[in-house]
Amino acid sequence: MLQPRTVFIARRESFF
Repeated sequence: MLQPRTVFIARRESFF
């Protein structure tokens, strides 16, 4: 299970 923090960071990096 991926932690919410990891997903948030990964999404932020992909967003930029």
